[in-house]
Amino acid sequence: MIKQVTIVMAHWCPHCDPPGLEAAQKMAKDLKVPVRVLDIDIREQEKQADDVVLKHGDWSEDYTIPQIFLEYADGRVQHVFTGYSEGVRVTKAKLENLFKSNWYRDLLSNQKPVIEGRS
Repeated sequence: MIKQVTIVMAHWCPHCDPPGLEAAQKMAKDLKVPVRVLDIDIREQEKQADDVVLKHGDWSEDYTIPQIFLEYADGRVQHVFTGYSEGVRVTKAKLENLFKSNWYRDLLSNQKPVIEGRS
């Protein structure tokens, strides 16, 4: 069961805001879970963002953003998307494909409501 969607991003990045942020918000709404935004330019969030990407994402010293993750109640974290450096248009198209995919449809059909304090 998914407990939240996390996006690692920066507000100055045209791949992140609006397309990546809107995608993370849509995913959270579809899954009926909260979205956690980790902005790499906010000091309090930068370390958390780096840790999530290092452990679960597409890590490099100067990693690509946005990156979107699903966090499960059992502690697992699944990386589901990284933006594309080829252009904002490519990032948007790949996000649209993600939402149209069988994987996404199956994800939604298998999600159970999250009840606080229970997994």
